[in-house]
Amino acid sequence: MSKRPYEFVSGSTSISIPDWESDGESDRDNSFTELHSLSTMLSPWQCEMNDVEELMIACLRNSRRQVQKVLARNGNGGEEWTNIIEIALTITTRLGHVQATAALMHSIQDEKAKLYFQPKQKDQSLFENALFMQDWALADVLLEVGTRCRLNFKDIFKIRQRDGFGNVLGFATFRRLGYCSRQQNLVRRLIKMGANCRTSEMLEEEDPLHNAIVAGSIPIVKSIVKHVPQVPAKTVGSADAACDRAGEIVTIVENARRDWLSIQEAKPHRNDSKRLKLGDN
Repeated sequence: MSKRPYEFVSGSTSISIPDWESDGESDRDNSFTELHSLSTMLSPWQCEMNDVEELMIACLRNSRRQVQKVLARNGNGGEEWTNIIEIALTITTRLGHVQATAALMHSIQDEKAKLYFQPKQKDQSLFENALFMQDWALADVLLEVGTRCRLNFKDIFKIRQRDGFGNVLGFATFRRLGYCSRQQNLVRRLIKMGANCRTSEMLEEEDPLHNAIVAGSIPIVKSIVKHVPQVPAKTVGSADAACDRAGEIVTIVENARRDWLSIQEAKPHRNDSKRLKLGDN
C-alpha cells in the first residue's frame, strides 16, 4: 500500500500519512473514503477535522463557493484557517489531486502566503517540512504559490539559520536535489526565483553554489553561475565593486571544488572519470 509514509511534523505531534500508489486516474477520482480516513488520522491538530474533509471535497468538486464558505467559518486568515489549508494541501498533493491542490492554492490570500514559509515558534514551516521529508510535489506547489503572490526571495529562503547547516535553501534544497537529477525542474524554479536577489545573498556559508559543486551537480552549478546577477557599477559606485563580486564567485567555486575533491579522495573506490570539471561548457 505504501512505499514511504509522509510524516507531517508540528511541535510534539507527528502524523504519518500513507503514500498511495495510484493504479490510474480512477483512483484519484474516487478517493472520498481516503480523504475521510486521512482526516481522522490528523485529529490531534487543534482544528475541526470535519472542516478539513469538507474543504478537500469542495476542492475536488471544484466548488469555489463551498471552499470560501469553509474558510470563512474558520476565521478566513487566522491560525485555524492556516492549519486547515496546510493539512488539506499536504493530503491533496500526496494523493495527486491536481484540481483540488490548485483550488487550495488559489484560496491562499497574497498577504497570507508567507505563513507557509515561516516557522511557527519552534515548529518547521510547511515548506521546510516538505523539503526535509523530500515531498517535492508539495514543495513545488508552495513555490508556485510564493511566485504567484510575489514573495521576496528572502521571505522564502532566508527565514532562519539552522545550527551548523546554513540556510534552508543551501542545505535542504540544493544539497539534497544535487543528488537527484529527476528534480531539475524544481531546481530551475528555485534558481529563477533567486535570480533577482542580491549577489551577496547567494554567496554565504553553505550557499547553494558551494553545495551544488560539492554534490557534483554540474547542471546546477552552471545554472547558478549563469543566473547570479551582475552588480551594475552605477549602483555600487565603481566598477571595482562589481569585479569584487566576480572575485567572490571565483573564490567560492575554488573552495567548493577543493571540498568536493577532498570528499572524493576519502572514498575507498573513486572513479576519476566522474570528477567535477568546472572548465566544461
